[in-house]
Amino acid sequence: MNYYKRHLGDYAKDTGFLSTYQHGVYALLLDWYYSNERPIPLDLVHRIVRARSGPEKKACDEVIRAFFDVSKEPGFAVCKRADLEISNCKSISEANSLIAKEAWDAKRMRNASISHSERNASHKPLANISKDQKKKHTPADFRPPSWVDQNAWDGYVEMRKRERHPMTYRAMELAVKELERLAEKGNEATAVLNQSTLHGWRGLFELKIDRPNGKMPVGKTASAINKLQEMLNGQQNRDIETPATASMLELGGPARR
Repeated sequence: MNYYKRHLGDYAKDTGFLSTYQHGVYALLLDWYYSNERPIPLDLVHRIVRARSGPEKKACDEVIRAFFDVSKEPGFAVCKRADLEISNCKSISEANSLIAKEAWDAKRMRNASISHSERNASHKPLANISKDQKKKHTPADFRPPSWVDQNAWDGYVEMRKRERHPMTYRAMELAVKELERLAEKGNEATAVLNQSTLHGWRGLFELKIDRPNGKMPVGKTASAINKLQEMLNGQQNRDIETPATASMLELGGPARR
């Protein structure tokens, strides 16, 4: 034991008759008893308390007779109170060691369980992964749906390669979705593909030509076509008026107004 309890009230009551020197003797004997956790050999008593003279040895022997039992174990000075404290301390120490061991074992099992769960969550068994899941899709593996003309599709893909903008597998999927969206607005997929291929366009757009029903396309394209048509009509009217004006000048008609 590295320390022991010393109840001041009990100590003062039990040791009130001791001299100053005997208080020191008793303290040294108790220190040796607790630190070695066993009775004191009688042949070491004087050496432990450093008693050299006759009076010192006599004072030491009086302390032994007053507080230790020399008859319980022959050749040893036994202290009943010290033995009880040592026994209680050992019991507490063993209990604390057992509690610490159980807590450590529980923590180790918990960590092992968490690690096992994390491995199961982050790693899928190889046996459950099919060959299709392992294989990475490439553009060559893509096949457009049946409603998309294969020749028009191949021409569009080839044009993208020629323009140095080759399509990835994901880009092909998105292109098909765009064709579906445009088809819902009346733009036939084959015509849309051919339009982009013809103009070298990377994207897919609404048709820029007359619709099959004879109506003009709507939006910015229609406005641009209408403006161009008006410009052409104006140019034709000026071409027609120019000869008539020249004839009037030649006939001496009114040149001024």
